[in-house]
Amino acid sequence: MEELKKIILKIKELEDCGELRLVYSESVGSNAIVMTNCDKFVIVMNPTLSYEQQMREIWHEAKHICCHLNNSNYNVAFAEYETDQFINKIISKPEFFDELKAVTCF
Repeated sequence: MEELKKIILKIKELEDCGELRLVYSESVGSNAIVMTNCDKFVIVMNPTLSYEQQMREIWHEAKHICCHLNNSNYNVAFAEYETDQFINKIISKPEFFDELKAVTCF
């Protein structure tokens, strides 16, 4: 739960200061990708995904932004595995979202 709060607060901070944008493009090679330049981030999302798939992809990219992209020593395969585990944990515990109402900045 603490990791989820940390990621939410970081993503909100990035959005509030204009350092994170979400754009839609059908030409994205996968469901979604995150691009970065000088600590600014753009999540590019395939607009043909369902709402549920988009939410999953946003959480996936948010995990990468907060935990992997600023670490030059990370292993891509492990980062993907770790991110998938994080997403599965969120999806399997919807009560996390009820607890997030206590996060003052959310």
